[in-house]
Amino acid sequence: KIDCDPVDAEVVLTATQPELVTRSKDGYKLDTEWLKSEIVELIKTGSDNAVIALQVENIEPAVSSNEAAGGLDLLVEVSTSVKDSTANRRKNVDLALSKFNGVAIYPGQLVSFNEVVGKRTKKNGFKEAPEYDGTTVTTGVGGGVCQASTTLYMALLKADFEIIQRQPHNMTIGYAKPSFDATVGDVGGKDLVFLNDTDQVFYFYTDVDSETASVRVYGNRPEYRVELKSVVVTKNIHAKEKNIVKDTEGKYAWYEDEIVLYKEGKTG
Repeated sequence: KIDCDPVDAEVVLTATQPELVTRSKDGYKLDTEWLKSEIVELIKTGSDNAVIALQVENIEPAVSSNEAAGGLDLLVEVSTSVKDSTANRRKNVDLALSKFNGVAIYPGQLVSFNEVVGKRTKKNGFKEAPEYDGTTVTTGVGGGVCQASTTLYMALLKADFEIIQRQPHNMTIGYAKPSFDATVGDVGGKDLVFLNDTDQVFYFYTDVDSETASVRVYGNRPEYRVELKSVVVTKNIHAKEKNIVKDTEGKYAWYEDEIVLYKEGKTG
């Protein structure tokens, strides 16, 4: 009648944020070895009216209510603008970030952006949209996914995750300051990989509307906070090479040795 197992607190990921739905309970266990020795001693002494106060061990749950509730603070909220994006591009950003919506990242867990999001194909719901390709802007299936990885990357930095793998774009981008971006390729290509090297659980929520793409991170608030600061040490760096394309239709150049500027380059 005395023995009962402890009950861990339970956190449920609702549509908008994590919530504590089950409070923890302590468990109890009777110290049977002690009780046995006391009874044997009474038999030896022949006492008829002795009263023994039972000794009960208190067993704490692995996850207490206080611990669980303390891990539900909103630690980070990061947003990037999608106001000037096409409908297809916003769709791609939304689809990629939705893979992290309502996701719990547990202690010691290693996460790959590419593995979570999957291949950027039409079959998987991705659309054709403008995307960065090296130092040019092209159109491809999944264009805009790098904005999803960049928004997530900034949230990871502010939440103080350990970043295992990250690559910047080859050119500056409009939705993040220099050094805050994280470009990704398809599965097997450039990736954003991070590790929860703490002893607590983090909860991720994402949202994309007509104005912004957002990432929120819930967890146990530390005694410090991380601020992101982008410092440009050199700018207006001109390219050393020219991209020369032969004009086979004669739209711009009249002669084979004639060079016509098709598009201004972008300084670094």
